[in-house]
Amino acid sequence: MFRSWYITIGSLSLSGRPITGDTHPKVSSSVTRLSPLRPMFAALSGPMGARGRIHEQSPDRRSRAPRPARNGKVARHGCRAGPPGARRTAMRALVYRGHKRIELENVPDARVPAPDGALVRTTSFAICGSDLHGYHGPVNEERIGSTMGHEAIGEVVEVGSEVRHIRPGDHVAVSAVVGCGSCENCQALLTARCANSETRVLNLGQAEAIAVPAADSSLLPIPDGVSDEQAVLLTDILPTGYKGVRGAGIQPGGTVAVVGAGPVGQMALETSFLFGPSKVFAIDQVPHRLEEAERLGAIPIDASQVDPVEAVLDQTGGKGCQHVIEAAGPQATVRIAFGVLAHGGTLSQVGATTDPEMTVNLMALFGKDLTYRVGLVSPQYAWPELVPLLQEGKIHPERVFTHHLPMSDGPRGYEIFDNRDDGVIKVMLDPTR
Repeated sequence: MFRSWYITIGSLSLSGRPITGDTHPKVSSSVTRLSPLRPMFAALSGPMGARGRIHEQSPDRRSRAPRPARNGKVARHGCRAGPPGARRTAMRALVYRGHKRIELENVPDARVPAPDGALVRTTSFAICGSDLHGYHGPVNEERIGSTMGHEAIGEVVEVGSEVRHIRPGDHVAVSAVVGCGSCENCQALLTARCANSETRVLNLGQAEAIAVPAADSSLLPIPDGVSDEQAVLLTDILPTGYKGVRGAGIQPGGTVAVVGAGPVGQMALETSFLFGPSKVFAIDQVPHRLEEAERLGAIPIDASQVDPVEAVLDQTGGKGCQHVIEAAGPQATVRIAFGVLAHGGTLSQVGATTDPEMTVNLMALFGKDLTYRVGLVSPQYAWPELVPLLQEGKIHPERVFTHHLPMSDGPRGYEIFDNRDDGVIKVMLDPTR
């Protein structure tokens, strides 16, 4: 399907613009880019409400009882309670045991990891596409026995002595990407750029509890008007898809292509329409993903039936798209993304790849005078823009949750998600079951 691609490159910008770890343009000046998250939410529309207020430190804050949930009852943690005051020694977790082997096991209970950290009992979590990298890749001996997942929400049950703005009882979303919490970049909520090289994906989320470092910059108190499903998406894939859209620099009347219409691609598709493009193409090989994209208003292109590059060129008068988001990660989809990109266009890659090298025809790209942006998301950086969009009902990303399963069915959830069975787009798991 593709012509010769033969020169190996890393991150590049053929327009001469620098590549950075996060490519979101600045948001409205009314939003203060500071950490902890109190100043950030001072600018948000809508009240914080009982679900997730941010609080100043007080001497007795660690001993306070959990805040009542919205139904007036004490919120149910994703764990089995013991006698009052008792500390548990074990919890359930979904654990990696090798190629396509995820097992539900008892593991040592999580603890507050450091004075700046917090312990969160999960109430919901999801399976991410990047979880499948290890799931169906070669057996990684170093990862055997490790907990899966990084898309979780829950309730804070304990905080370290240095935590200032999070307290027990807060209902929070846990950022999938965390840093040191103290450097200039982390203070600006750009955890993907941690100056102390502590950027990491918090792969601890598919368990009944999570030890969260740098709690003041890693936890989002969930505001009123944001559902639990939406909050789970705020931990990773909604900011990731939105980063792709922002990085592509979509202008009103511009043409857009999203390569990969899985969960991240669906986030990019929906948020791309906020910027007034004239056409949005969705490229994938899975029929039900393309159907969902078409419902959003995108033009579906089935790459299993046609050459997607030729199809896009045919529908753009041979020009291609000015703004392209790559939302899958494999080398084949990256090549498609470059192929559909117009001269002078911008390609924003947010699809995670396990490939350490990418082989492309550099001479062909050089002639396009293009901009290529690629990097890990800082979920916190997108929250000030995304939370109001959710509260105001301008986006409905929760539509991607096609399957809701108990945690006990987690291994089956992985099989469904990996096999793309039963119209699945994304799977939510309930740790209380």
